[in-house]
Amino acid sequence: MFFFYGWGTKADRKNLYADSFCKICNAPFHFQVVIQYDYFSLFFIPIIKWNKRYYLECPRCGNAHPIDKQTYLNIKEGLLPQSSGAAPAAQAAGAKNPFGEFEPAAAPAASAPTETAAATAETTGEKPADTPDQN
Repeated sequence: MFFFYGWGTKADRKNLYADSFCKICNAPFHFQVVIQYDYFSLFFIPIIKWNKRYYLECPRCGNAHPIDKQTYLNIKEGLLPQSSGAAPAAQAAGAKNPFGEFEPAAAPAASAPTETAAATAETTGEKPADTPDQN
């Protein structure tokens, strides 16, 4: 009688996503959750799994950032805030990111100077409404 057995490492890409900040790309992205584990198989069927590791994979550079099991469970339950491509509000405010590291607060953008009616009229070639006609 023959027994076919084997062991190895497998990575399962889950259909779970979380917004986070990539340390390599230096930009916010929509990361995919990846679970990597070691296994023993009998007749090509995985029987025992051990040493589970959880990662968030960057879609741009492919780098996998490790996360803990509790963060994975929070993502699975939908407890982490999601955004649409921008940096999460907690990160922009200078809070800890999902990896437990401090992110500096974003610098406020400078406001554009406002134009007066006379300056606008000079650039467009029109006469301002509040100036008298000098013909």
